[in-house]
Amino acid sequence: MTTELPQLQGKSKRIYYLPNEVWTRVFQYAKFKSLLELRKSNKLFKKLANLVLASQLYQPFIKLVHHTNVQTLSYQTLRVEKIPHLNHYRVIWFSNPPVELQTVCECLCRLKATERMNWTDIRKIMKKSDFKLWLLCLSTNVDSISIKNTRKVETIIRLDPLITYERLRDVSMAGYRLLILVAASLQYNSIADELVTKRLGVAELEEGLEKMAYFLDCLYIN
Repeated sequence: MTTELPQLQGKSKRIYYLPNEVWTRVFQYAKFKSLLELRKSNKLFKKLANLVLASQLYQPFIKLVHHTNVQTLSYQTLRVEKIPHLNHYRVIWFSNPPVELQTVCECLCRLKATERMNWTDIRKIMKKSDFKLWLLCLSTNVDSISIKNTRKVETIIRLDPLITYERLRDVSMAGYRLLILVAASLQYNSIADELVTKRLGVAELEEGLEKMAYFLDCLYIN
């Protein structure tokens, strides 16, 4: 079977015919973007371009499937290893938190938000129902605390020599319990950071795999 070559512009307006095998051979040297454009030319070019695209994408698709499976297994293995450590730091918050030392309360508030705040702002935040609900559900909300907020709080505690367990125990037992809560959240996120990174990597691979599989399906259908 032969295919009509698109008519040339200018003085020479002859029409050329080439076998499909020749067109397929030519298409194999075309760039990916060019093949996508050729699919728009006519029905036969679309079929030939689809065949070439499917052939070119098959091996990368298989490699992506393998890489995704390997990374998924790696994430699941790491999760099994880390979960026992994470469970140790899931602290259940008690209702109606008392007024605490300003720095410890600020650390607690900044785990939820990054803005710098004074004591008046802190007290207003801690009185809000949504903040109390966030604290009550901290055992699950701790997963949503950003690395940026964690680093901010770590810096506050590191630079303040008064923020120690001994100091807080002497000043206020409520403040001492709050510090335990803050420290537990920081430690949890430190351990969970590796898991989050691994999980995001797997999610990105799965998304790319899904898109490539959909594209390949379209090539075979069309």
